[in-house]
Amino acid sequence: MRLPRNRRMSGRGEFLLTRAEGSSRKTRRLILSVHRDPALSSLRVAFITPKHLGQAVLRNQLRRRLRHILQTSGLDPAAPLRIVTIARHPARDAPFAQLQKDWLYLARKLELPLLARP
Repeated sequence: MRLPRNRRMSGRGEFLLTRAEGSSRKTRRLILSVHRDPALSSLRVAFITPKHLGQAVLRNQLRRRLRHILQTSGLDPAAPLRIVTIARHPARDAPFAQLQKDWLYLARKLELPLLARP
């Protein structure tokens, strides 16, 4: 499941803006940063899986899991938000259900506009 190009963040500036001016919350496995920007026409997201998590296969699998969690979360795609999800070291061994629980917990803490609660 690929995200359309217009939904993906590109360029270091967007990441830095989200981390500097947005809100952040973390759990043991994930860090979620959100920047509300009325100038955006729709949602823009990024997933960061650092090299210390392991080999590329594992990092790609983790990104696929996080992408699936985002797509099934019920997050309003028209919301003018930038969202950065960063995987922490314990995320590599976590089951999908735990990652989903953590992501939804952080989304509620950051008051993201979820259309339907899974």
